[in-house]
Amino acid sequence: MTKISNLYSLTNYITADASGKIGIGTSSPILKLQIEGDTYSTTGFFVRNSAETFIGSLNGNSGMYVNGTTLNTIISSGGNYTMTLTSAGNVGIGTTSPGAPLEVRPGTGANFRVRLNGSNNLLLQNYNTADAYRNMQFAASTLQFLTGTEAGNDAAERMRVTAGGSLLIGTASQGYNPATQGYLLGVKSSVSQSIISVATSTQTLDTGGVIMGLDSSNSFVICRENLPFTLWTNNTERMRITSVGDVLIGTTSNDGLALRVEVAKDGWQTAFLNSKSGSLPKAYFAHGDGYGAYIDSGLLGNSNLRYIFKCVSNNADRFFIRGDGLMVNPPLVSTFTTSSGANLYADPSNGAISRSTSSIKYKKNVEDYTKGLDTVMQLRPVSYEGKSEMDAGKNFAGLIAEEVHDLGLTEFVQYAADGSPDALAYQNMIALAIKAIQELSAKVTALENK
Repeated sequence: MTKISNLYSLTNYITADASGKIGIGTSSPILKLQIEGDTYSTTGFFVRNSAETFIGSLNGNSGMYVNGTTLNTIISSGGNYTMTLTSAGNVGIGTTSPGAPLEVRPGTGANFRVRLNGSNNLLLQNYNTADAYRNMQFAASTLQFLTGTEAGNDAAERMRVTAGGSLLIGTASQGYNPATQGYLLGVKSSVSQSIISVATSTQTLDTGGVIMGLDSSNSFVICRENLPFTLWTNNTERMRITSVGDVLIGTTSNDGLALRVEVAKDGWQTAFLNSKSGSLPKAYFAHGDGYGAYIDSGLLGNSNLRYIFKCVSNNADRFFIRGDGLMVNPPLVSTFTTSSGANLYADPSNGAISRSTSSIKYKKNVEDYTKGLDTVMQLRPVSYEGKSEMDAGKNFAGLIAEEVHDLGLTEFVQYAADGSPDALAYQNMIALAIKAIQELSAKVTALENK
């Protein structure tokens, strides 16, 4: 048993009443243990007047402090207030006056809050002393990101992730259901032009990289680097636009061409070629062994006329159409001849080409032809030289279409688009010749019978 001496000297500091309440620094304790005093001890537990209560070590200036006026509880370390619990239930880290259920201030000018807004949405909020807010808000089934300077701490929404997994930028609504229509990303600008910019670590978003966007009149994808723009499917390049504007499909080599398309299929290489300045443009469909057809602007011989269409086989011209509409079979195909009569007709009024026939199944209103010898005797056979470059230096014999027309033999005249006589259907005039021969034969027979 420890003996306590000088007990009289403690009577002003320790009091124990009949109910078991102990007071230190007070003679009338109202609590089981009540400590009061006007001076700090260097360590331990103390209550200083009614203004503050402290449990901790004053040597390290660390402990838990309760303000008797505000009833806020503060935890300090090394003389710095590290965490505060207010009487309203707000918790502050790095601040003694938290304005939200949880407010974190990691340093000067930057603050972090966890709070509820007016709609009872949970916000993770980063703001600075200039009242500029950057929020991440957990609303009903969405995650929203906000920025702004509104004094009410509810900044404008900039981006959200919907319950269906869509990412929306600049808009809070979407017109498609991502679960059924695959609408996963929506971007809407607050101005007349909307742009998405992508750049590498060595490029800048303002002047480099790639941008995709639209304005009031155009949609566009722009590569601002000296690099080709490529499109891929199945991990294979399908199309590219070079840095100088050449368009290549099915190939990565332009061979000096502004447009080249190659698709290999059963030995065929389908290609459209458009040459650059300094050479003549062309486009063609070609097979790997030299067969194909193409459009070529090359000159025809010494003429200033250009090709419109040309067919090639074994790397030799077989057929072409000139710019003025002339169709030409080169001399090589002249070895393919026939003794059959001509049955191809080109209408001079519209240029239509059709097959000439004679079967009764193509005819109607068939009657005996009545014009004959008297009409033949009015025809004027002539010889002449053609004016076209194909007829230069050649002599021909025939009739004049205008004269045949004037005789009323319009059934043999072919007319131009303006209605003027243009050509004669010589093969049809055999009916006139036969009728004349029949009439002449009848006259000869009649003379022989006299």
